[in-house]
Amino acid sequence: MKWKAFVPCSMLIFLFCASPGHFMSSTWPQKSIQAATYGDSLAGRRVLIGGISSPFKDAIVKTIVDSLIKDSVFVKTVGMGDLKKEKATSWNAVLLLNTCMAWELNYKVKKFAKKYPEYTSIVAVTTSGDPKTCGSAKQIPGNIDAISTASEKQKLPEVTSKVLDLLRIKIYKGKEYENAR
Repeated sequence: MKWKAFVPCSMLIFLFCASPGHFMSSTWPQKSIQAATYGDSLAGRRVLIGGISSPFKDAIVKTIVDSLIKDSVFVKTVGMGDLKKEKATSWNAVLLLNTCMAWELNYKVKKFAKKYPEYTSIVAVTTSGDPKTCGSAKQIPGNIDAISTASEKQKLPEVTSKVLDLLRIKIYKGKEYENAR
């Protein structure tokens, strides 16, 4: 009788320890960003933004959207759960906003990036209490440009500026962006 209780408990412990980031990000309640579209859907340049909502991340999204639509870029926002319905290669750039859980990127961010290993236009912003402890370089798929930051209001201009630069380089394919500046 003792074995019947031991086996399920040991399985749960194993699963939690084997993938704490997956367990945490799939069970910890997080609100997704609001699904919406901005600008002309027929625009030649397109950016997908997917992820988790928080006051800090929402401020990043607002600044990015406001800047990109001035550049005649179509922007679509989706929640982390709906990200799997999107095809990265349909977009000039993809911005993923997530929260560090158990010292790792959100597993959905990693899964999305790994689905498109040749696609190099993904930017991920990961918020964490201490950005230095969230994920080692080995944990981040090679096709992601990653930014880690604490969700501190005074960091917002610096973070959005870095994100916009990375996105514009991807949208305008590098040299074209330098000429557009």
